[in-house]
Amino acid sequence: TFQRILEILPADQLRHSSDTLGNLGVSQLTLGFPEDALRSFSSALTIQEKIGDLSGQGRSLMGIGSTYYSTGKQELALEYLETALAAQRKANDGRGQVSNLKFLGKIQRQNGEFSAAIEAHMAASRLATSPINKARIQLEISQDLVAANRPDEALETLTRANAVAAYTRNRKLLADSLRVSAEAWLLTGQFEQSLSAFQKASKSYQALGLGLAQSRAIFGSAKAARGMGHTKAAKEHAGLALKSVEKLRSQLIAPELRLFFLASRQEYYDFLIDTLMLLHEQSDDTSGEYLREALSVSERSRARALVDLIHEA
Repeated sequence: TFQRILEILPADQLRHSSDTLGNLGVSQLTLGFPEDALRSFSSALTIQEKIGDLSGQGRSLMGIGSTYYSTGKQELALEYLETALAAQRKANDGRGQVSNLKFLGKIQRQNGEFSAAIEAHMAASRLATSPINKARIQLEISQDLVAANRPDEALETLTRANAVAAYTRNRKLLADSLRVSAEAWLLTGQFEQSLSAFQKASKSYQALGLGLAQSRAIFGSAKAARGMGHTKAAKEHAGLALKSVEKLRSQLIAPELRLFFLASRQEYYDFLIDTLMLLHEQSDDTSGEYLREALSVSERSRARALVDLIHEA
């Protein structure tokens, strides 16, 4: 549809052309065609620079950054996102800044730059206008604090998000709040409370059809169960989480996206292998069943990555 619109647009409709190219880039990225998306965003940016559309430049630069991030090129992603933020500030584009700062904060958290992540998310919170958006950003700040091993502060920050989630009856927000609370309770050693929250979040995600979020909650349940000393239950939960991730992997079209997706979920494989080794140590079974299963999981992880590398080549 967007391609057809571009074909019939008059040559002097530059702003409409750039907007359509941006929408095309978003669609291409969603469908798993990052190279096509980069071309569309870059073409849109060229037009926006020509007509002096600063807001549009911010959107296109952010699109390019998002595309690089989706393929695992974080340095390039950060470079374009920061350039986009500068354009958004010049254009006084508050909404664009909020979206960008939230994204930047997530990347900084993943890179272990927790203070920078908190700073970015707090800046986004100051700019956000709707209560729901502010609550979502409070959730991000809570996740930053959990990642920084500051669970008590995370739980305190979550109270504000919880209040909005309860008032608006936003099911996704409620589920996210449960999951982040559970992650904080993991750190404080409240494993039973954590397990209950993870399981409730998992059911909510399932009802909402959010497979990736559900897999995270199931994996959290595995951690909580192992913390309680329920090693076999931890193995079952970890296996379910891994099965969910591999199913989601098959739905990604581009090999480079699959590779980055699984690389970001390597913790699932490592946890399951460690749990199987722990079961072997705890068991008096001399058959080596758990050792063989651990080896099988390890080989499956390598095989998935190798297949994607071959296809990408």
